[in-house]
Formats: sequence, C-alpha cells, structure tokens
Amino acid sequence: MIQNLVILKRSGENIYNKNIGNVNMNETVMSGFFSAFFVFSQELCNADIKTIQIGNLYKAVFETSYDEKLIFVAICDISDSLMVIKEVLNKVKGFTFEQFGNEIKEKGCNLDCNNQLNTFIEDILSESQELEISEDLLNKYNDILKDLDRNSEILDSALISSTGVTSTSDKDKEFLNLVIKQMEAFFNLTGRNLDEIILKFQNRHIILYRINEELVLSSLTKRNIPIGVATLLIEEAASEISKLSINK
Repeated sequence: MIQNLVILKRSGENIYNKNIGNVNMNETVMSGFFSAFFVFSQELCNADIKTIQIGNLYKAVFETSYDEKLIFVAICDISDSLMVIKEVLNKVKGFTFEQFGNEIKEKGCNLDCNNQLNTFIEDILSESQELEISEDLLNKYNDILKDLDRNSEILDSALISSTGVTSTSDKDKEFLNLVIKQMEAFFNLTGRNLDEIILKFQNRHIILYRINEELVLSSLTKRNIPIGVATLLIEEAASEISKLSINK
C-alpha cells in the first residue's frame, strides 16, 4: 500500500504531504532527500529518477509536473504494483493542475487545497485496488477462466487489469506475483502496457495476452506443452471475454 504521498518543488520545498500508512517521515528531511536525488540524477545522466528502493520494505516512485517544476512522490511497499502507483500519481497530478493550476507552484497548498487533495487521494486509493467490473460480469469472466483451466494444456489462468490488479484472490500467489512482475518489467522498459508476451518458466510457458485497454489474460501452461495449442486456447478465451466486455 501507499504509505506517503508528497508534492514538492525541485528546490526541495514541501508543498503537500499525506501520511496514509504507518511510515512517519520528517517532511523537511524527506523533501530535501528526494530533491537531492533529482539533482544527482540530472547531473549523472541528464534524466529524472523514476524509482528508488528505501531499505528492504519500501520504494519511492516519482512523477514530474508537465513543466517539470513539481515532483509527485509515492512512498509505498516494495511489493506494490508500479503500474498502480504510477496511475495514482498521474491522477493526482492531473487533479492538482485542474483544480489549482500554476498557483500551487507559486503559493503552495492552503487548507482548502489540502482538504481537496486529501479527499481525492482517499477516493482514488480505494478505487485503484479494485477492478471496476460488476459482480455478474466478473462471474461470467471467471466461468470462462474455469473452462480454460479444465484444458489439459493449462495449469492456471487469471484475469489481471492493465495496472496489475487481479480479478480473483484464489489463484496461486507465486504465479500472480510472477505475472505482475513481468508486466511491470515490460512497463519499465517500454513505458507502455504489454500487448502479448510469452515467457519460458521451468519447462512451462507463461502467456500474457491483452484483451482490451483494461484487461490482460495470463495463463501458465503445464510442462512440455506445445506453445501453439496453448496460445490458441488462450486466444479463444480472450475473445469470449472481449465479447462480454463490449456488450456489458
């Protein structure tokens, strides 16, 4: 989960800070620390830093404003989906400039600004951990996944949002974590969400197949199964889910 969300100037001046979890940090020290990292990153490689690991438990994820004068920071658990955190930061950035414009850079965040940001962030954090799918439609999706899993070629399958939120909690955690890490690796490398990727894993294949802008179908094949057969089954399941999502 996100522990802290911070908005600061490149100079290190703190504009806004929301403590969400159990990590309490000195605002002045934290802002100065992040500002120094940005200066170092620019001097070293002429680019802004995107993420840093903080100890063994946390990481900091960064986004900059459109003119690059403000830095938006989320301090979160190290296991949190980078795609989810980036989505949250981009929503906060969009809301900040839509509501307060450039004034926030010049005058900071007053009490009204602080209250509006608090409410907005609380709302989007609750939304980011859920798939926006009706229970009836989700049940239909899960029926398709169960049919897919009954095939002798498929060991396990899951439906995951493009930001790494899973549709069900009864899937193998190791499988889901591996899938989400691959999605994040692709996102880090390309700056966009994947369309389709096939990975070899312990004589099995992990197949990730984008259904639409919101959903990715992931499947783990059984050992030594021809990849063509498994891919065909997954494409058929993805097509069924796509038709349901269009007609929802």
